[in-house]
Amino acid sequence: MSNTVKLEKLNKLKSVLEGYTTPTVKRAAFISAVATVGLVEKDTYVVLREWTKDSQRGHYVVAAMLREIETKVTGKILTKPVKRKTREIAESSAGAVLAYGEIPYSDNDIAEELSLMGTTI
Repeated sequence: MSNTVKLEKLNKLKSVLEGYTTPTVKRAAFISAVATVGLVEKDTYVVLREWTKDSQRGHYVVAAMLREIETKVTGKILTKPVKRKTREIAESSAGAVLAYGEIPYSDNDIAEELSLMGTTI
């Protein structure tokens, strides 16, 4: 497929997306709107990415899909990488690795648990 055909399809997708006044669009409604301009469902897969999904099931964020189109057209990456939250790790006085805010077990805690089970060390 030549670049002009790809750009043509991306421009059609962009024109459909710019017609929406809502911040999100339902996937089925978007595919049917794209079909009215002469494209098929397979042509929408370019913008229906995992990161363009909305929290509501079956909906996609229009602004994110427009950014994806701009990324494809210009070749520049317009999105920021997702930064995942990580657990902070602290060390207890005994040297055990604990999560932030976690209280280490003491010998009394262990003895109490063992006594509940009817065993001892």
